Amino acid sequence: MGVGSFLEVYTTLFGWLLYDNVWSVLSDTGLAYIPFFTVIIRNFSEPYMSQEAKDAASVSQRRMELDIIAMFVAVIIVVSPWMNLTLGSQTYTEACSASPAVTGGATGTTYDTIFTTTALGGSVAKVPIWWYMVMNLSGAINDSVIAGINCTVDVRQVQYEVNNTKIKDKSLKDDLSKFHNECYLEGLAKIAENPSAAETSFNAGTFDDDDRDWIGSKFFTNTAGYYDSIRATSPVDGFAYNATRDIEYDSTVATPTNGRPTCKDWWTTATTGLNARLNNEIPAAKNASLTQFGALIGNTLAETREDALKTVLLNSSVTVDSLDRMALQGLNSEGSNEIIRGAKAGVKHVTAGVTGAFAWFISETTLITIQNLMPTMQALILMTIYFLLPFVLVMGGYKWEVIITATFVIFGIRFLTTIFAVLLYIGNNLFGAINQFSPNALVNSIETKSVGEIYVDLAVFLMWVIMPSLWMGMIGWAGYKSAASVSTGASNAKQTGDQGTRAGGSGAGKIASMKGKS
Repeated sequence: MGVGSFLEVYTTLFGWLLYDNVWSVLSDTGLAYIPFFTVIIRNFSEPYMSQEAKDAASVSQRRMELDIIAMFVAVIIVVSPWMNLTLGSQTYTEACSASPAVTGGATGTTYDTIFTTTALGGSVAKVPIWWYMVMNLSGAINDSVIAGINCTVDVRQVQYEVNNTKIKDKSLKDDLSKFHNECYLEGLAKIAENPSAAETSFNAGTFDDDDRDWIGSKFFTNTAGYYDSIRATSPVDGFAYNATRDIEYDSTVATPTNGRPTCKDWWTTATTGLNARLNNEIPAAKNASLTQFGALIGNTLAETREDALKTVLLNSSVTVDSLDRMALQGLNSEGSNEIIRGAKAGVKHVTAGVTGAFAWFISETTLITIQNLMPTMQALILMTIYFLLPFVLVMGGYKWEVIITATFVIFGIRFLTTIFAVLLYIGNNLFGAINQFSPNALVNSIETKSVGEIYVDLAVFLMWVIMPSLWMGMIGWAGYKSAASVSTGASNAKQTGDQGTRAGGSGAGKIASMKGKS
C-alpha cells in the first residue's frame, strides 16, 4: 500500500493502532451498540405517533429491516477491524527521485530508529475492509498519476541545501582568507594598473562577465601575469619548499618545511589546492541533484558546482572585504568599478520596490518551509482522522452518508500527495524558465533576483496555498452531494415502503369489511 511520505508510513500504522484501541473500548463498554437501540426506538415511536396501531406495526417492521441491515453491513465492512496492516506492507516512492520504493522500518531516515514497533504500541494494526480498500485505491492512483509527471529536480531543496552549507574546516577558512588578501586583491590591483588589457578578454566573451567576482576567477588563474606570477607572501602548509622558486630563503642558513607557492598552484593543485579542498565541502553525492539543477537552467555540472562554491564562500564570510566582490552581481564590461556596480544595484532595488522585496521575503522564507511542512501535516492529519474515526461512525449511527463523507475526506487528503508533486513540477519549471543560463540561480538572495523572479516565487507560494484548498473544497462538495443523494434515496425507499404498507393495510381492511357485509 502506497503512502505519501516517510513519516506517513509510521503515522498510518499508529493511527490505525489507536483506531483499534478506541473501537475496543467502545465495544467493551457497550457504547458501540447505542445506535442500534436508537434505531429501534425511533422506528417504533415515529410510526405509532402518526398512524393507527396496525399500520404502524407494519411500517416499524419494514423500517427496522432496512436500517438494521444497512447498519450491520456498515459495522461488518466499515467499522470492524479485519485486515492486517504492518510497517512492511506500506511503501513510499519519493516523487522525482531515482531511488527505489522503501518500506516501513527501512526508509533510511531517522524515523526508523525513533518509531519502532514498541514505541508505536504494536507491529500489526487491524483495519476495516472498507478503509483498507480506500487507502489502497488512493495510493495506487497517487503512484500512477505521479509516474506520468515529467519530474525535475526539486530546485528549492537544492537551493536550500547549498545556501545552508558553510565551511566547517577552520584551517580552510583561514587559508582562503589568506589567499584572498595575498592573491585575489593583488590580481585586482593588476587589473587596475592596465584595465584595457583585461577588458579585451572579457569583451571577446572568453570569460563570464562575473568571473572576476570571486577568488577562483578563471581569468586570474589562466591568464599570464596574474595568479601564475603572484606568490604567497609567507609559507603555506601542504606546499614543500622549492629552492628554485623560493629564492627568498638562504638554504645555507635554514631550509623551511613549507614554501611559498604561486597563487595558481595554491588554488589548482590536486588534494592540497584550495579549489580541491573547497570542493570537498560540497559532497560528490550532491552531483546528481546539481547536474539536474544545472540542466534545468542550461548550465553544466562544472558551472553549477562553481556557483555552489561561490555561495558557500558567501555563507562562510571568509573575509569582510571579499563579500562585496563576491556578491555575484556581475561586472559586465565595467571592470571593478564599484560605483557603477552600486548604482546598478540601487536601480534594481528601486525597480523592484517595497512590494517586490516583501514578495521575495514571503516566498523565499516560507516556500521551502511550506514545501516540507505540507507532507508532514498531511501525515499527521490522516493519523488524527484514523484515530477519531470510531467516534464519528458511532455518533453518526453507522449511517452510510457519514461513511461516504468520511471516505471522500480521506481520499481527498491522501490525493494531496499528487497535488504536491504537481506543484513541485510547476515551481521547478517556472524557476528553470525564468533563470535560463543564470550564473546566480543557486544564490537565494534578493541581490541577485530580477523583478520577474520575485513575482514568480510569490505566485508559486500562493499556489501552494490555493491549490490544496481548492481541491479540498471541491472534494468536500462532492462528498456532501454524494452523501445527500444516499440520504435522499434511503428516505424515498422508506416513504415508498410506508405507503405500500399503508395501502396494503387499507386494502386488507376493505376486503374484510366487504366479506362481513356479504
